[in-house]
Amino acid sequence: PPNAAGEAEFGYEIDPAFRRRGYALEAVLALLEWGFADVALKTAVGCVAPDNTASIAILTRCGFVFDRVVQDEEDGEELRYVLHRSPRD
Repeated sequence: PPNAAGEAEFGYEIDPAFRRRGYALEAVLALLEWGFADVALKTAVGCVAPDNTASIAILTRCGFVFDRVVQDEEDGEELRYVLHRSPRD
């Protein structure tokens, strides 16, 4: 669920045998539609390794914008991307 600030982090992983077929894009778009159906969600967040160009491309294609560099306890440095709820929603 969204935190007190109305943010929720979305994550996805596609089995290597099924990559480059559009599944990640479809999954992210479905997650966003599902997530933003909850009026408490104000901002969707996606964190990705700096060298994961495929996921960065998916996030930006879905409208996410770079927010800042963060440190994950398990994964180290990650790039944080955000997508804010549309003002008309």
